[in-house]
Amino acid sequence: METKTTPFGKRIEERLKSLKLKQSDLADLLGIHTNMITYWKQGKEPGLYKAYQMSLILKCELEWLIEGDKIIHTKSDFRQEINIRRKSEKDLLNNFVQCFKNMVDTYPYIIEKIRKLENEKSDDSSEESVKLD
Repeated sequence: METKTTPFGKRIEERLKSLKLKQSDLADLLGIHTNMITYWKQGKEPGLYKAYQMSLILKCELEWLIEGDKIIHTKSDFRQEINIRRKSEKDLLNNFVQCFKNMVDTYPYIIEKIRKLENEKSDDSSEESVKLD
């Protein structure tokens, strides 16, 4: 009887083959029976913790293992991903700093406006007190 392998199962097989591991090796490292891996390959989904452990053992991203979107399995790929993330974090920080600088630059103008309004208000109230007398 032929078993159907899901895309999730194919990703498990792909990583096992790439790492030259057997299904029984993975099962031993996960502390489970090999039948469990067979069930997962056929469509039964593992719990999040087991999937996470499997991603560590198979040296792949959890997201890729579950969704199949992407895998990072070489140091250069990993470094490239880190550099992309650092650049976007750096851009975000630069934007924040620029916004802060703009705020600091406008601060004296705002303070001046507030003082002017306060002076106008105090002038108006002093005029009223003079008229009342």
